[in-house]
Amino acid sequence: MRLIRKGLRALAGPEEGYTLIAVIGATFLVTLLVTAALAATNDDQRLISLDLEQKRAYAAAQAGIADYNYHLNNDTGYWTRCTGVPVPNAVNQQGSTANRRTAPGATDGSQ
Repeated sequence: MRLIRKGLRALAGPEEGYTLIAVIGATFLVTLLVTAALAATNDDQRLISLDLEQKRAYAAAQAGIADYNYHLNNDTGYWTRCTGVPVPNAVNQQGSTANRRTAPGATDGSQ
């Protein structure tokens, strides 16, 4: 038994280190691929953020139109009262932002 182990060690002796080189090469390749994937998707983060902000703004505008349309359907004289409409209201004079409501889903404090 001892002789067999000694013989196996002698056979494996000249091949020592080849596996380590293959593992280091594979690790380098995987690291290179992960770095390339992160670099490719990093630029998309800004575009995704911009798209999300535009969709939130569009949804907030649609909600404001729907709210005004609801009140106008219930009271045809709603538009004549301007800012004197019952609370809660979001009707402002041109250029004013006194009456604001928080947009649903906004996590950055935007209104």
